[in-house]
Amino acid sequence: MRFYKCRIGFIWSLLLAVLVAVIPNYWESKIDSIPLLAPPPIEIPKTRFVEDKIQKNRTLVATLVDYDVPIAIAYHVADLIHPVFDLRKMRFGNPFRLEKETDGTLKGFEYKIDEESVLRVQKGSESYEAKVEKLDLDSREKIITAEIHTSLWEALSDLPRREYLATELAEIFQWQVDFSTEIQPGDQIRLIVDEFLHDGAFVKYGKIQAADLVNAGRHYRGFRFKDSYYDQKGISLKRAILASPLKLRHASAPVSHLAGCIRSSAENGRIWPLITPCRRVARLLQLQTERSHLPVGTVGTEILSASSMPAA
Repeated sequence: MRFYKCRIGFIWSLLLAVLVAVIPNYWESKIDSIPLLAPPPIEIPKTRFVEDKIQKNRTLVATLVDYDVPIAIAYHVADLIHPVFDLRKMRFGNPFRLEKETDGTLKGFEYKIDEESVLRVQKGSESYEAKVEKLDLDSREKIITAEIHTSLWEALSDLPRREYLATELAEIFQWQVDFSTEIQPGDQIRLIVDEFLHDGAFVKYGKIQAADLVNAGRHYRGFRFKDSYYDQKGISLKRAILASPLKLRHASAPVSHLAGCIRSSAENGRIWPLITPCRRVARLLQLQTERSHLPVGTVGTEILSASSMPAA
C-alpha cells in the first residue's frame, strides 16, 4: 500500500515539474509573438532652399527677415559678414541662395558678389562662418560667327555680354574701319574668344584671340600677341590715324557742347562765349588724341586750343 502511495506521489511531482517547465515557455512564446510598440518617429527638420535676387533698397537683414529668418539670427549673420565683405556693396539684382529649416534657422547663405567671387555663410556645429571665395572657372575657346544686317550690336544679339564683344571688336579694327559709318548689310564677323564657365554655365568672355571682319567684300584680320593685334603678315593693326578719330562712347554726354563750340566758332570766329562747357570737351578730345597717337589738330586745332584758354 505504501508502495502505491509513493508511486502516485512521484507521478504528481513529475507532472508538476513538467507544468512548471512548460507553462512559462508557452506564455513566453505568446508574449514574443506580440509586436512591440514602435517608438515615436524622430522629426528631422525639413530644409527649404530659396533662390532670389536682391531687391531695391533692401539690406541683408531685411532680405533674410523677408524669408522668415529670425531677426536675431539675421543680425548675427550680418555682424559675422562685416569683417570679410562690406554689406553696403550689395547690389540690386545680384542673385542669392539661402538654406533654412522650417523653424527659420538659417543653415546657409550664398550671395554672388560678381562674376568671379561669392560670399558664403555656413552654419557649423557651434556657430556660423562667413567667407568670400573665388569661383573655379573653366576656360575654353569659343568660335562665334555672325552676319551684320543693321549693326554690329544687332548681329551679336543672341550672345551674352554682346556689349563686351562689340566694343572689343570695334577697338581691334578701329584703325581700319569706321563702325559708325562704314558697316554694311551682309558684312560678316568671325571670332575666336576665350570663354569662362562655372559648373557649365557662362560667366564671362576673356580676350579675343583672333578676329576676321568682312567689310564690303574686304577682309580685315587680327591676331592677338602680347596684348596687341597683328594682321596675317605680322604687321600691327595700329595706325597713325584712326578710321574713327573720336570714340563717341567716351564723350556721349558732351556731344551737344561740342556742336555748340563748332557753331560758335564758325559764326563768330571764336569760341569764347561757350568756353566754360567747351573746356571739358576740348580736354576730352585732347586726351583722346593723345591716347590714339593722333597729331593735335586731327579733330580740330581751334577746338583743342580751347583747353589752353583762361576760364571765362
